[in-house]
Formats: sequence, C-alpha cells, structure tokens
Amino acid sequence: MAREKFYWMKLPKDFFKQPKIKKLKSVAGGDTYISIYLAMGLSSIENGGRIKYEGLEDSFAKEMALLLDESEINVQFLLSYMEKYKMIEKITEHEYLLPEVALCIGSETAGAERVRRCRARKKELENKKKLALQCNVSETNSNTEIEIDKDIEKEIEVEKDSRRIISTTTDLQKKEVIDIYMNNINYFINSIEYERLIDDIDEYGVEWVKEAITRAVIQGKRKLGYIEAILNNWKVNGYDEYKTKNKVNTANYSKLSDAEQLALNRAPKSLLDEFLEQEGIKKNG
Repeated sequence: MAREKFYWMKLPKDFFKQPKIKKLKSVAGGDTYISIYLAMGLSSIENGGRIKYEGLEDSFAKEMALLLDESEINVQFLLSYMEKYKMIEKITEHEYLLPEVALCIGSETAGAERVRRCRARKKELENKKKLALQCNVSETNSNTEIEIDKDIEKEIEVEKDSRRIISTTTDLQKKEVIDIYMNNINYFINSIEYERLIDDIDEYGVEWVKEAITRAVIQGKRKLGYIEAILNNWKVNGYDEYKTKNKVNTANYSKLSDAEQLALNRAPKSLLDEFLEQEGIKKNG
C-alpha cells in the first residue's frame, strides 16, 4: 500500500531579489509572468520539478496555457525567457525540468505529518501547563501529557512499520547508492535530495538508480532531476540498455573533452567498467 505524501514548494527568502526574477518583473506584465512561473512550479512538485508534455496541444506552450488557464502569448514569452536564462531544461521530447524549482520542493509522509501535529499539540500543552500550575491543575494536565506521549510513540511505530513493509532494500544497499550519488553528483547532499533519493530507490530499485546516476554522469547532467527523468522514462517505456550506446561509442570516445573525461572517471567504478566492457571501449591507462 503506497504511503500518502504531502508536497510543498519553499521559496528562498530572496526570491524576488534574484536578478532573473527582478528582470522578469521589470518588463510589462512582469507580475503575470512571475505568477505563471510559480504556477508551473506548483504543477511540477509531485514529479520533482519535472513537467510532462502530454501532447494535448500541438506545442508545449499551448498545452501549458490550457492547463494553467493563461494566455498562450504570455506563456510563450515566459518559456522563451526561461530558456534564455536556464530556468527550464528540455530533458526529452516530452519532458521538461525546472531546475531551480526542484531545489525548493519538500515532502513528507502522512504519518510524519501526524507525528508533527502530535508534537505541536504537546508543545501547546506544555505552554498551557506552565499557566495551569498557577491554578493548581497540574495533575490533570500531566495525565493528558502522558496520553499525548503515547499517541506520538504510537504514530512513530506505525510509520516505522510502514517503512519496513514497503522497503525491500537493505540499509546497506541504500547507503551504497547514497555514497555513489555524493561522490559523483553532489557531495553536499541536503535533506530534501536525500529523501527524494531514498524514495527513488524504494520505487525503482538499487540497480536502476545506480545505472541512472552513471548515465547522468557520462552525459554531463549532474542533477537529481535528470536522474529521476531517466528513471521515469524507464518506468513508462521500459529499460533501455542501449540508450548510452547511441550517445557514446568507440569512434568518438577519444574526442571527449576534459570535462567529459573527468565525468567518466568519476562514475561508479563497477558500473562504469561494466558499461565500457559492453561498448568494447578500453580505458586509458
């Protein structure tokens, strides 16, 4: 049974002071464009900042205008602005990534949200208890506090049990994937990235996530959103074991730039060696 999750988009406190946003706001109709950008971000939060082009209209701009109830002209202008300043990336023919939005997304399970509410109630009770001590009603409040403590412990145990049932991956395997991600994508992984990566492992499995990280490194796309786009594509269209072969082959391997060569060298060793063996490529040295 899938866990119910809640999502949110938390803007940085300097969002409206960022140069790209200030420039967008300064043009005629700037407030409208910012509103559309935020609406696009909210529509993408359940997919990690990714928006899928379903083909309902003959262009992505027309489809977004339809879904957001906005003018096609306004949406087209905004998309052009976003492309110019790298606020949107085309991952595939039918999927786009909002990289800055992806970093602002947070989520939690329904169980975690219940525990948070219980703790908030407990804190509120403690504040009331301080006032109640002056009226000699501390005994009643103490009993209520014990009941709330039991509720919190029960919620935590339910959440732990849920995770045990859902997850078929060992902690050691998850740690291996996290280490690979930190060594190759982002060493300073934050709590949001960590939670998303754990969810990806639970949904897609260890091997798929490791291979998606490898392909992202080889293609120079060191972003969690790109990795998740690869995984989602495999989920929808099936695992494509020849996809990398079409991108890298023996003929052009020697022409890789220094940055691309570094990306290859930093890929998870066991997976990279397996990939090179499949392609018939010999590593330098």
